[in-house]
Amino acid sequence: MSDLDRITLKHKSLYGAPDLVVHSPGRANIIGEHIDYLGGVVLPFAINRGLWFSFSKNNLKALRFYAADLDESFELKKLGGFNVSGPSWFNYLRFFLKGFPPSFGVDVTFGGNLPIGAGLSASSALTCGYIFGMNEIMGWNLNPSEIIQLASSSENQTGVDGGMMDQHAIVLSKKDHALLLDCQDNSVKHIKLDLGDYDLVLFNSGIQHKLIESGYNHTRINTEQGLSKLNAVGSFSHFRELNSDFINTTLNLTPLERSSCLYAIEENQRVFKIVAHLENGDVEKIGPLLNAGHWGLSKMLLVSCEEVDYLVKIAEGHQSILGSRMVGGGFGGCTINLVKKGADISGLKEMYQSKYGDCDCIYLSAENGVHIIG
Repeated sequence: MSDLDRITLKHKSLYGAPDLVVHSPGRANIIGEHIDYLGGVVLPFAINRGLWFSFSKNNLKALRFYAADLDESFELKKLGGFNVSGPSWFNYLRFFLKGFPPSFGVDVTFGGNLPIGAGLSASSALTCGYIFGMNEIMGWNLNPSEIIQLASSSENQTGVDGGMMDQHAIVLSKKDHALLLDCQDNSVKHIKLDLGDYDLVLFNSGIQHKLIESGYNHTRINTEQGLSKLNAVGSFSHFRELNSDFINTTLNLTPLERSSCLYAIEENQRVFKIVAHLENGDVEKIGPLLNAGHWGLSKMLLVSCEEVDYLVKIAEGHQSILGSRMVGGGFGGCTINLVKKGADISGLKEMYQSKYGDCDCIYLSAENGVHIIG
């Protein structure tokens, strides 16, 4: 049974036939990690994994939720007062509902095939999918930019001070394309994702990252403090104007501030280089940039972990893998790999399993953003 059928049938058994069915994909990021909140450029895409939502109106003046993957029900009997305690996933929806209380009761069932804590933005898929569906069923007429802003704001209020890359990718992605997002002005361009003889494949380390409990916010603070010190010395309008010589000769930076700022300008440059290679059909040139991006995250930004570093190391030694890097905010999750079509990668999985445990493998395709089913 497909996930769509599973969610729809469960909703029907609990609440009756749905009035609306929505798919909200997860996202992977080819390159451009930890620079969205600095106003950098990033290259994510919506993936062939995600969440499905069934919505229906009720006459109870209540919001009823069923999280199918967790077998967890939750009910709000009043259309307001959203400060009540609830499941952890409800925190991502709470702050949106406080600003947009519904005018009538709604039942929603959701679930899918996104691994939790894998760096594929399950939380943003939940938030964007729910806001998109509520917008449709309530007739609020929110445009895509407003949905993105509301989802980002609601997620940030849970304690993770992230950027808006995930929400843009989940809402605006186009099938068979990556999304080139300039986070300085939120302008977008769809880049044809033609990888020729190669596939993008995720290897899941099995280490679930929890960004609220990890050093994600601290990483952002370090970089922003470094940029602030640099600006006090040289006065620039955006970090893209910086170069490594200026950063290296500015004396009042801590070692981590310096390496974080160097990483930011190098990663931003890697995005433009990979876009050029995609547009020119030079897929083989992308691999080394992926590797460089990972070791920047690991050694300069300090947001990787032992297990993910090991996955990248063994991928670098595989003759059928052009490049590999961690994807997502860090501290666990998946690597994204450029793999020759039809290549036998079972040995890589066995190497990881013998040292750390099971390693799921997910072949990716670029899909449309959040949308109504049918």
